[in-house]
Amino acid sequence: MQRVCVLAHNKQPLMPCHPARARKLLKKGKAAVLRCYPFTIIMKHRVGGDLQPIEIKRLKKIQAQAKAPLKDAAAVNATRYATGNALKGFGLPITFSSGGRTKFNRIKLGYSKDHWIDAACVGESGAQIVIPQAITPLIITAKGRGSRQKCRMNQYGFPRTSPKKQ
Repeated sequence: MQRVCVLAHNKQPLMPCHPARARKLLKKGKAAVLRCYPFTIIMKHRVGGDLQPIEIKRLKKIQAQAKAPLKDAAAVNATRYATGNALKGFGLPITFSSGGRTKFNRIKLGYSKDHWIDAACVGESGAQIVIPQAITPLIITAKGRGSRQKCRMNQYGFPRTSPKKQ
């Protein structure tokens, strides 16, 4: 079951609560969002009542969960640099840059946040990019109206009909 981390107004960890309870606390203005991942709320103030301190076992689990995205980012960076170093072996001109550099270039040039604009603003060369206002990407939407398959499937993935005749 999913839980929301809760901190007291003095940033002391409390027992996690159910997401529905966290929504009620936020809606009533009794709590504020402290962090999005792991989703954590902080109580604004409490008048009376006992605070239930967090169990040490759960605290360790929550702290490990907070460090998980850092491990993922480290793995992505290690893979990126290993791939780049392998490509350098071919004698190709390669430069490395981070998402922070891309964001810096985009903000400095005054462009909005969009995937195709970020792709243009990557790295050192992204600082000199000029995108005219008239240029916009082609927006296409897949409707998924076709049914090209050998035979229909039921909700469990088993064939529901016989294969189509050719």
